[in-house]
Amino acid sequence: MRILPTITAAVAVAALAGCTGTSPSATIESDTQLQQLLAGKTAGPAQSCIPQRQAGTAASVATASALAFQANPGLIYVSNVQDSGCADADNPNYSLVTTSRGSDLCSGDRVEVRDLVTRGFHGSCVLSDFVPYRTR
Repeated sequence: MRILPTITAAVAVAALAGCTGTSPSATIESDTQLQQLLAGKTAGPAQSCIPQRQAGTAASVATASALAFQANPGLIYVSNVQDSGCADADNPNYSLVTTSRGSDLCSGDRVEVRDLVTRGFHGSCVLSDFVPYRTR
């Protein structure tokens, strides 16, 4: 298991806002933040794994349907998650814990949202392929 530090600048929920209890304004904010992060970048072919170091230290944006990792200012990896269990990852008191088979983050790896103080479980999701977005 690898622990990723608290998600900074993360917001919750996209398409499943009604199911997770997130307000419509949080959904709009989430969509806007992800769009701003990807502005001026072009999607490349999906990759099944990325090195842990390429994922940075934390997700830059978390929604109910995606986790975005900023490897550097010109490269963002986005993994659409297979369920909405990581929607609470925007809470600054929470941390992401990944279960991976090696030093890479891969499609199929499970991500848990845990409380930093109580270590309580707050949900989980499964990563899909990573789509790299690069500055044009």
